Amino acid sequence: EMQERADANTSAVEVKRERKEAKEKERSKAAVAKAEAAAEAFLVDLATGPSASAGTGSSGEGSRDISIPKFTLPNPRGGEDLLTDAALRLMHGRRYGLCGRNGCGKSTMLRLLAARRLPGLPPDIRVLHVSQEEADGLATTGGVKSVLELIMDADVARTRAMWERDAWTKKL
Repeated sequence: EMQERADANTSAVEVKRERKEAKEKERSKAAVAKAEAAAEAFLVDLATGPSASAGTGSSGEGSRDISIPKFTLPNPRGGEDLLTDAALRLMHGRRYGLCGRNGCGKSTMLRLLAARRLPGLPPDIRVLHVSQEEADGLATTGGVKSVLELIMDADVARTRAMWERDAWTKKL
């Protein structure tokens, strides 16, 4: 009878632990979703900058839209261009997905856009690119960096300015 009580007590403790772990997992999922939503809103604010005004549908000064009427996307491995005489139009406030087979230029286009190497990008729009490898690193390292930290790290100009500030502070 004592063994039965001990087994029942052990089972009750295990059930309680499982419930607690399930609750923690749900809280963690909710916190991640909340952080991702905040990071996405922050990214939009960063990308448009404080000087941008309401979108006009063109990629002129102050527009939040990106409109590149004609560009060519070179193949980084050499050979035939990935895109020739292509057009790109991204409207502020909309979400886009890039779909295509491996090697067709999705990541290349995003890298060139972030590096401002596509002509016609409005000068007051900042584009930040968090590569798939960086995002995968977040998952494999157990989430050492938050989504917001990944986005902030992708802002090369900001990171460089902070590094220079820290170097000057040490000198003083």
